[in-house]
Amino acid sequence: HFVQEPIAESQIIGSLGAATETTLRAFQVTRSVLPALAVGTLDAGLHIAFRVAQERQLYGTHVIDMPYTERLLAHAYGDLLLADAFASTAVRGLHATPDECFLLSAACKYLVPEILQDGLDELATLLGSTFYGRVAPYAVLEKFVRDLAVLPIGHAGGMSCLMSIAPSLPRWARIDRAAVTPRLFVDPQEDEEPDLERLCLSTSPNDRLTGLFIDPAVIEALE
Repeated sequence: HFVQEPIAESQIIGSLGAATETTLRAFQVTRSVLPALAVGTLDAGLHIAFRVAQERQLYGTHVIDMPYTERLLAHAYGDLLLADAFASTAVRGLHATPDECFLLSAACKYLVPEILQDGLDELATLLGSTFYGRVAPYAVLEKFVRDLAVLPIGHAGGMSCLMSIAPSLPRWARIDRAAVTPRLFVDPQEDEEPDLERLCLSTSPNDRLTGLFIDPAVIEALE
């Protein structure tokens, strides 16, 4: 019983009466880190699916040589690159621009699991009945699909992320995006530990990430 197990003030996380603020700051860390950790499931799934496609024959040819297989693997690989880039940016933001992670972390937790699930579903189709077989090493793909489905509805789930994003969009749309060079993409080894005290509880007045799209250097590179 909690009444019989008092907690010393020295063991309290944050200050008294600030539990909500502490939780909202902690969510920005977990919403970025957990999807980043899950990216490895699609990476491993691609290796498994590629191996199956190389070994399996259908209609007198290897599955890997079929146009449908090529499109499916390319789609899944595109999902992997997109999810990895999104999650990496969110995690780097905790180090480089912690005051701008409120919306970015919520978007990461909502979108990255959706992208990963889409890629794994494609690979499950490629495996066919092998997907349900308990044969190593292919059986782990079924576990990946099952476990990943929990991520959007688990801790700080997708709906709560949308509820964080939607009210902030009008303010985000009015942000003055000056052309700047963010620290998001420098060598991570140059960074110190993230300053979690700088995590905001709402949309930051700055937006150095989307400010990239009006940076003259970026525009020139894209052209």
